[in-house]
Amino acid sequence: MRRLVWAVVAVVILCGSLSGLSQPMGGLGTQSVLLILPADFHDEELVRVLQQFVDREADIYVTGVATTSGSALDALKARIPSPFFNLQTGLSGGPRVTVIPDMMAFEFLYDKTVTFGAGWYDEYFPANGQTGPIVPSYSQAMNWFLGRQLSDHGVVGAIGPGIYPVLFSGTLPQGTTMPAYPCGTLIQTITDQGCVPLPAPVTPRADESGPPLVELQIADDTRRPFLAQQALNGSKVIISPIPSSWYPTTDGTGGQLVSDYADDYVNAIDAIENASKGIGAVTDIQIARVTCGPDGMVTLRNLGENAIDLTGWKLQSVDPDSGEVLYTYTFDHYVLDPGAEVIVYYGMMMWSGPDNYLHWSEDLVLADGARVEFVDAQGNRRCVRDCM
Repeated sequence: MRRLVWAVVAVVILCGSLSGLSQPMGGLGTQSVLLILPADFHDEELVRVLQQFVDREADIYVTGVATTSGSALDALKARIPSPFFNLQTGLSGGPRVTVIPDMMAFEFLYDKTVTFGAGWYDEYFPANGQTGPIVPSYSQAMNWFLGRQLSDHGVVGAIGPGIYPVLFSGTLPQGTTMPAYPCGTLIQTITDQGCVPLPAPVTPRADESGPPLVELQIADDTRRPFLAQQALNGSKVIISPIPSSWYPTTDGTGGQLVSDYADDYVNAIDAIENASKGIGAVTDIQIARVTCGPDGMVTLRNLGENAIDLTGWKLQSVDPDSGEVLYTYTFDHYVLDPGAEVIVYYGMMMWSGPDNYLHWSEDLVLADGARVEFVDAQGNRRCVRDCM
């Protein structure tokens, strides 16, 4: 299974009352995320991203293009499953999930903003050789908001076509490397904006049952080709090339999209959360694979060019509901070389193979639903993965 290694920032605005949004131009505090949706998007992708942030206890705000009128807000809310509006009170004292009008959403600051969806960026931003946006007022407001979000040291992420607002916001320095799914128009747009496209490889399906799969896996461990993270005065921009626009929104293929890239969505949101906390974003070690249930394992990979001494670092199995640490593995005098992997396994099976196989416990360390945390020697959480 492929593993996402790109950092991602998403802007999310969800349905509900506007409680807690009474002070324009103010910040909504930590653990707030804005999801910005195009007019054309997959319901299944929204639910997937939404659930990831709910599991991380974020206050979530959702908005979309042309969601100015009450009827448009109601239509957007109708596409979100009702249980999301029946959650416990959020950190701000209001609903956990709130749907908010498009321009109003840009009056506040969030610690995370995510842009994603299958379409509308071609319509609102100057792609395909256009000299200017079709809807200047919206694109200008978006550009202003993203610039302000970054200047306030927030995190901005883009999934798939969500790269367009980031590209045209003017926040990325010339020459910035931009991961991208291999779409000719997108590659040309990145180039025209003075950035350097880094296309992901593609694997055709043997049965031709859907679009080819974009490989989000590390292809060359020595140069980390698919890790895109741009630091801007303490802010971070994270890009994930999940090719949502390759899946038509008119034929019910959203389920296939989130199935094809299930792990990649989890890793993307993990990267966003870690970046917003100032942890995990700069480490060269990633959780590459997790196998849960009996006789499971966790694989760590060094994506960098230097060896890393893991002495005193820990893997933790955590109950995602209570936050209780259930099991801990502490590395003892272990150095992980560039491009190398170390596998920490558990269960009754005992390996007598390579030195990079380390035994954790005979117990069931990672039951379904558990969370894996990788913590450095100072106690800072660096990487997080969920058992799905």
